[in-house]
Amino acid sequence: MIREPKFVHYPKNMKFPKPVQKQIKVVEGLTAAWAEEDAEYAVRQHTLSDAKSRDAEALKVAAIAGEKDPGTKATDEAARPLLYQEERVRAVRDSEARRNEGLAPLRWVASLTDSSLSYDPNFPIEGGFQLPRTSEQKVLGIVALLRKFFVDSAEEAA
Repeated sequence: MIREPKFVHYPKNMKFPKPVQKQIKVVEGLTAAWAEEDAEYAVRQHTLSDAKSRDAEALKVAAIAGEKDPGTKATDEAARPLLYQEERVRAVRDSEARRNEGLAPLRWVASLTDSSLSYDPNFPIEGGFQLPRTSEQKVLGIVALLRKFFVDSAEEAA
C-alpha cells in the first residue's frame, strides 16, 4: 500500500492570487497528511511482519523443546493496529476522491468546447499531473458564454 506521492512544485518567484495561494496550501496540507498516514501504515506493516516472524520462531523453539504451542499473540496484537491504519489511509484517499468529484462540472463544461480546451484541474496525491493547453482568451470566452447562457437567461426569466 506504500506509494510515493507525486508532489506539485510551484516556482518560488511566482506570485499567485490569494485564492490560489489558499488552495495551494490546502493541497500541500492534504499531501502532507497523506504522506504521514502512509508512513505510519508502513511502520505498522513492518511491525506485523516482525511479529509473524517472532511467533514463527517461538513455535519452532517450542516444537523442538516439546513444549505447548505458544500461539500467535504478537501477530494478533500487531494485526489490529495495521487494520486501523489502513482505514486512516483510505480516509485520506477518499477525501481526494470527493474533491475530484466536486470538479466534475468543470470537466463537463470542457466537454462542450471544440476540444481545444481540456480542463482537468487535478493535483493528485499520486499519479501524473499535466496542465491543460489553453489560452486565457478561450477560457474567458467560455466563461462569458456560460454566464450569458445560464446567468443572464435566469435573470430574464425571473
